Amino acid sequence: MLRKIIAVIVGIVAATLLFMGFESIIERLYPLPHGTDRADHAAMEAYVKTLPSTALILVLAGWAVGSFICGLLIRIIARSADKTPAYIAGLFLTTAGIVDIFMVPHPIWFIIIGILLFIPFTLIGHSLYRKK
Repeated sequence: MLRKIIAVIVGIVAATLLFMGFESIIERLYPLPHGTDRADHAAMEAYVKTLPSTALILVLAGWAVGSFICGLLIRIIARSADKTPAYIAGLFLTTAGIVDIFMVPHPIWFIIIGILLFIPFTLIGHSLYRKK
């Protein structure tokens, strides 16, 4: 049981780090306007509206990769085929994604795909690992 809890925590932390990595790449490609305060909701909303679709697709790719790695790490660390920890982590990541999505308005296509990708990619990562 403890091993599964640790696996979920490690998986979520790894996913979060990957999300941050992809977002830092996007910020390098599409920098915030000079002097923009991240706490300014209106400024961040205006910034997101200027982003091309490719930047938003990169965010979704980061979320998918992070979720996949999360599920993979859960399977490796927990040493169990039980999918419950992967579902829990996927649900946590989905909740965090929903919070992120609604903090700053995004296009509807991004919202739909974003909400729907965390659990499936976590489960795919979990189920692809096979012990030799």
